[in-house]
Amino acid sequence: MNEDKKSRMSFRRRKKRCLLYPENHYKENWDFFITMVLIVSCVLTPWFIAFGDDTDSLEWVVTSYSIDTMFLIDIFVIFSSVFYDEDFNLIEDRKRIASEYIQSWLMIDILAILPFDLLISQEVS
Repeated sequence: MNEDKKSRMSFRRRKKRCLLYPENHYKENWDFFITMVLIVSCVLTPWFIAFGDDTDSLEWVVTSYSIDTMFLIDIFVIFSSVFYDEDFNLIEDRKRIASEYIQSWLMIDILAILPFDLLISQEVS
């Protein structure tokens, strides 16, 4: 066996199951997709706030819940995503991945997907 093939095999063995690595093609595609969803959300939300007379329309409700669902899925993806720390070490420990995410963006991500319009309408009724 040549040296290149041995190094690739040992790299494959080192990877832990059910984790998404930064160089993974599916992870890269997901990150691109969720970035596009974020851009759409950043354009549509202010547009409907400023100009949308019909925010209760079926199209707006479906679009809004679809975007929120994608962000919810992204939360689960992040909990399974390996990352590099500040010293460029690959962090593969699930507890550390979860801890870092919980201490940084998790609360913001949860607040971003909460349906405040439904919560407010329930309180008023």
